[in-house]
Amino acid sequence: NGNYLGYLCIATNDPAATMVPIPVELTVEEPETPVAEITPPSFNFVVTSGQADPDTLFIANAGGGMLTWDINTATPEAMPAGDPIPGGCASPSTISWLSIDVTAGAIQSGDPADEVSVMVDSAGLAAGSHDALLCITTNDPDAAEVEVPVTLVVEPTDALYFDRFEQEDI
Repeated sequence: NGNYLGYLCIATNDPAATMVPIPVELTVEEPETPVAEITPPSFNFVVTSGQADPDTLFIANAGGGMLTWDINTATPEAMPAGDPIPGGCASPSTISWLSIDVTAGAIQSGDPADEVSVMVDSAGLAAGSHDALLCITTNDPDAAEVEVPVTLVVEPTDALYFDRFEQEDI
């Protein structure tokens, strides 16, 4: 970091000026640091069995320079009976009901956010809650890995819904 001054000396055949100094100045600056801004921080989908639902993940560079990123999916870590099951972003895996349309990108400072389509599809899933992670790695030194939880609640198609209205005799 800082300013540096030097001289480039050119030898000539001119007897009045056998050496001509040319000043050269160099300024060295810290590289700009990218800052990842990822929204939303989580996804919560509720669908009826057999339905799909899209949403959008936004990845922006709120800092300087170029932000690079990539996305994988993973199952959340679980700890039944104190024994960890391999999972989490350290063990990326394919999630059959979760898809994304873009898996990597780069955003220059000042450019609009990248938009990633996040799609859940409940076809073939049992009713209930299903969890996954979007694992985003970036070159932001303060957010090298960001976990975005995704929850999909599948409601059965044959459920009866009570509308809280009662028919009265008139």
